[in-house]
Amino acid sequence: MSGARLPVSPSAGGALALILAAALLVGCGGGDGDEDGDLDEPASALAAEPLLLEGCRERGGYCGMLTPGGQLTAAAWLDEHRMYLADLEGSIRLLDVRTGELWTVLTGLSMPQGLAVLHDRLYVSDLGNVCRGMWEEQERLEAAGFILLPPCRLESSAGADRFFAGRDSPSDLVWEHLGNHTARILSFRIDGAGSLDDERVVLDKIIAIDRDHSPNGMTSDGEYVYVSIGYPRGGFERKVDQLQGMSLRPELMGTIARIDPRGRVDVYARGFRNVYGISAGPDGTIYGADNDARDGLQTSGHLEELNEIREGGFYGFPEYGTNIAPLDENVIEPVAILPGVASTAAYANEDGVYVSYLQLQGDLRRVVERFDYETFTPTLVYAEDILTTAILEREKLLYLVTLKGNIHVIDPDSAPVPFGMRLSSQDLYRVLTSDPVIHSEYDVYIDGSMIIYIRESCTEEEKPFILHIIPVHGDDISPERKEHGFENMDFFFDRYGWIEDGMCIALRFLPAYDIEEVITGQYVLNEIKDSAATETVWLKQLYLPLRAFLSEELDRILASNPVIRSEYDVYFDDSRLVYIKDPCAGEEKSFSLHVYPADPDAIPGDRREHGFENLDFSFDRYGSVANGKCIALRYLPSYDIDFLRTGQYTLGEVDGQTTFETVWLEELSFGE
Repeated sequence: MSGARLPVSPSAGGALALILAAALLVGCGGGDGDEDGDLDEPASALAAEPLLLEGCRERGGYCGMLTPGGQLTAAAWLDEHRMYLADLEGSIRLLDVRTGELWTVLTGLSMPQGLAVLHDRLYVSDLGNVCRGMWEEQERLEAAGFILLPPCRLESSAGADRFFAGRDSPSDLVWEHLGNHTARILSFRIDGAGSLDDERVVLDKIIAIDRDHSPNGMTSDGEYVYVSIGYPRGGFERKVDQLQGMSLRPELMGTIARIDPRGRVDVYARGFRNVYGISAGPDGTIYGADNDARDGLQTSGHLEELNEIREGGFYGFPEYGTNIAPLDENVIEPVAILPGVASTAAYANEDGVYVSYLQLQGDLRRVVERFDYETFTPTLVYAEDILTTAILEREKLLYLVTLKGNIHVIDPDSAPVPFGMRLSSQDLYRVLTSDPVIHSEYDVYIDGSMIIYIRESCTEEEKPFILHIIPVHGDDISPERKEHGFENMDFFFDRYGWIEDGMCIALRFLPAYDIEEVITGQYVLNEIKDSAATETVWLKQLYLPLRAFLSEELDRILASNPVIRSEYDVYFDDSRLVYIKDPCAGEEKSFSLHVYPADPDAIPGDRREHGFENLDFSFDRYGSVANGKCIALRYLPSYDIDFLRTGQYTLGEVDGQTTFETVWLEELSFGE
């Protein structure tokens, strides 16, 4: 299997025997706990669907649905079988998932968005007088005394962005009401029955202009509670002095705050735009999925990222945004670029980190390695119930809590194929009618960020796949793979493949960084004297920059002037050399490319004695024939170059000795 697995270790989570064939639930019911701490009589009715492990596999791992009702915004386990649920109406209820009993244990909050249990207290992120967004009824909010800023009345997020447009300064209306629009963190004592009392304000004066960029997710590692606090839109980073003069807490903008059992608060990490999903892994590592769209700061095109949140860490926002390559060593890189938009919840366990998305129609994806995304599609069962606000787990079952008031239960291990990303029939037809980039025992296609393997006739006993990714820039490789020079994403068919209409189909997401080369194929494992040995079945190389270049940029290059004219015209384009010969036969000689840096210390250590870096290459690896033209492409090193020599040569043999004969050789100077 491929390396770079996220550092989550096995959990010692408790057991839960799921006996829910006749689970009983309804919507809101009960009431507040009484003065003695006893819970009122629970409400109950039949669950929407019986929750049974039987049938999960046939239904793609979908085990059924509970229906507490309300607009559920957060959830947290109290014990092995009871969970707290928060909703938009400002109440907290307690659900017993074994019996379906449901109690209301607290009312009167102002839209709690995060819940976490630590020892004998429940922690709640509550929005106070914050403008609460477009999901609520404006008349009810105004009657309750809320000051509704314009975003509450806008019908689209684009309108909200216009309201906050111009990062130089917040609007006058925002300043006028800013002191009233603050969020807070509360805690409540939990008694033996699960009722709540002894309310305490742990933290207040949190700047939160709107419900989205505010205190959102919460989690606990058993020692502390962590709460993610979004960065408010509107240029507040330029107005810190004014904010402090209003007795607000600007130092909490875009942070992960940590709370200890005594209620003491400190900033654990900073530099986030809007971490909606946050979760403590089994080993205590904190993970957060950061919404990184809009605000004009993304430069890499990535809208979402997963971070391993370290104490004292800085993650880039608002100076750089959180989705671009760090501009200095103080910015911590994400552990994964997420292929979705608007993450709404996250959960880490020993298998990886699950992240749900709003703008992928509710897809739930598990990140198990840096560039390894498995897609869960519970929306195939509940197509209109797509906003997952919390993810919980008991005995390997995931509980997906949604804004619509349902809890969907899925078994990630009981899918017919373990949730490898499947193509729709429409997408599969589109891929099959395109040209493969590799012809071999499998035809291989590149489709966006996916590499797809298709074989027309096959069996379920498919051999393991080789997939090695060589980046354009070596620093993009994960630290543990740098010494090897490539990202290892080898995989097994039974994890990432499926059989459809007699075809074997496998799919992997490619890394988000610039890829120079893909090496892929299949292998078999053989045992030789109690040790395993691999034997390659087929192996192909794919040079991706050339493929993109041929489809998009050839005409532009041909319209420019070459820097070298010889048997090949050589063009310098950005950081690469493009070799073009028209016409050619395709059986091209080897190329020499020797690069002399301005600083000799920039040469890799094993080449310094020679004074240049040797980038010689073969045409069959870095070249292609298109419309009768031979075209080759090579990236140059990132250091400053003094000059280079390039050309072609032939190899022969005389009296058992290899001979070298130059065909053509030219020099290109980069000096002034």
